[in-house]
Amino acid sequence: MAANGYTPGSAEASRPAVAMESFNYFNYFTEIEEYFWRKRGAHLLVSPLDWAIVETWQKAGIPLGAVLKGIDRAFES
Repeated sequence: MAANGYTPGSAEASRPAVAMESFNYFNYFTEIEEYFWRKRGAHLLVSPLDWAIVETWQKAGIPLGAVLKGIDRAFES
């Protein structure tokens, strides 16, 4: 497990660097959702507002790794 709690071998850690357009749209959402669940320690639903925010990140081309680091920072505060 990496310092940020992300498990090597998951989709992000194991795939080669590729353009955001070629990254599966649903994988981006699923990776963020599962990471958020792991950080919360509970399998709670992500709200529709959260999904809308994630979609803006995806459309803006924000790398998955940056989003996961942001989630880490949010839980540190």
